[in-house]
Amino acid sequence: MTKKEKRKALHEYDAAGTMMEAGQAKKFTRSFQAYNEAHAKEILYALLGSGHRVKRRHIVIERLSGGEGS
Repeated sequence: MTKKEKRKALHEYDAAGTMMEAGQAKKFTRSFQAYNEAHAKEILYALLGSGHRVKRRHIVIERLSGGEGS
């Protein structure tokens, strides 16, 4: 697999953490696809922000697993 093909391959990621919603800490888990770990974080922030109207500073990612090695 070439470097360009690696970059374009989507990988499955699982994330868990907490977010502050309506003044209360709530736990979350999500599964999604991303190109790499940095892209996975951006997707997670976008999913939680758009779905729950939570700002990035109120999201704490405790676990992000998956990617090319899994």
